[in-house]
Amino acid sequence: GQKPTGTKNESKALRVIEAALLQVNELAEVARIDTAVLDEAAALARGHYLRGAAYHCGREIERLARFISEKQLIATDVSTWKNPIKRESDVTIQTGSKAKARQDKKLPSPEAMEALAEIFASNPTNPKDVFTSSTFAMTLCAPSRISEILELPVDCEVEIADSQGVVQYGWRFYSGKGFEGDIKWIPQVMVPIAKEAVRRIRAMTDEPR
Repeated sequence: GQKPTGTKNESKALRVIEAALLQVNELAEVARIDTAVLDEAAALARGHYLRGAAYHCGREIERLARFISEKQLIATDVSTWKNPIKRESDVTIQTGSKAKARQDKKLPSPEAMEALAEIFASNPTNPKDVFTSSTFAMTLCAPSRISEILELPVDCEVEIADSQGVVQYGWRFYSGKGFEGDIKWIPQVMVPIAKEAVRRIRAMTDEPR
């Protein structure tokens, strides 16, 4: 809890540890954690999460094991327990036709992109359509993690004249992965869309805010 991960992988670890405790000891008490429980938790992570998520879950199990050992919350020291789940190879740094095909598979089709653009241009009134199309437009204006878009403050817009006197438009972000605050500048050609997307989201969220 002192240094939480941005993606909240701790919750994954806690879920599988609780399930492992119930399977091994029939009682979900932290004091009963030992290597058998940790091994069972890792096995559950493999069975219930995709490979990448399972690795991160295992890493948090390892971190928790070290913490409860150092703080003497358990009778048996498990600080040397290591995450047995191998990390998925980073396909983003690979090149070649296979890597290209893998990357293309993750992208939406041109038809889907055009459909969302048409929905945004039609000025929808359904809240779900407004939110989805506006968020889509915003990620095109400033490529970002979805968590960064969802956590934008209501006063995120920034307009500052550059050294040539041209007003530049951007959004004040709180970057993911622990990179603190920053401003993402929007290309001039995308500024009208960016402003409209923010306006729609701001209007839509005004009442609950």
